[in-house]
Amino acid sequence: MIIRRPLPFLPNLAYSLLLFLIMNPILLGTLVNVGKNVLDHFMPGKVQKAADTAAEFASHLRVQKAQEAPQSSLGLYLSQNGISNMNGVQALRSQLINKLASDPEISKQLGGAQPTHLIKEEGSFALQLSNGKIVSLDGNPLLQGAASKVHTLSCLQEYHRFFPSSSLSQLASKVSQMPQIKAKWAIA
Repeated sequence: MIIRRPLPFLPNLAYSLLLFLIMNPILLGTLVNVGKNVLDHFMPGKVQKAADTAAEFASHLRVQKAQEAPQSSLGLYLSQNGISNMNGVQALRSQLINKLASDPEISKQLGGAQPTHLIKEEGSFALQLSNGKIVSLDGNPLLQGAASKVHTLSCLQEYHRFFPSSSLSQLASKVSQMPQIKAKWAIA
C-alpha cells in the first residue's frame, strides 16, 4: 500500500502527476524527447551536430587545439634559432654550456676543474665542478639566462625520453606547462 502525502510546496494535482510520470518511464522518456525536439526547433544554432566520421572529428580537434594553444615561449625560442629536431636541441644546449664554461668570470673560478653539473635551487643557478666546488651564477644575469636555457633544454630532452613520438612543439608545450623535472643536470 502506497501512502500518498502531498508535499507542502506542491498542490495535490502536481504531486499526483509527478508520481504518475515517475512510475511510467516510457511516458517520461517521451515527454523529455518532445521537450528536446521543441528546444532544437526553436534554437537550431545553439546545438552543434556531432562529426560524421572519426577523421572529420580529428580534423576539428586539431584546428581547435591550434587555436587554443598559442606557441610556448620555448617553442618560439626554438623556432627563432632554427631548431626543428632533437639534434638541434642537443647542439644548442652544448653551445650554451660552452658559453657558460668559457665566460671570463667563471673561468677564473674554475681553477683547472671542469663543470660537471648545472644545479637549480629556488630560481638561481650554480655550476658544480669536478673538484666538488660549487660556483654560483647569481651575480651575472646573462649567465643566469644561459643557465636557465640549458635547464629548459635539458627538461625538453628528458621529456623526449618519456615521449619519443611527440613532436618538438608538443614537447616544448609540455615543458612550458609542467614543473621542471630535475634540479641537477649533468653537463659534462
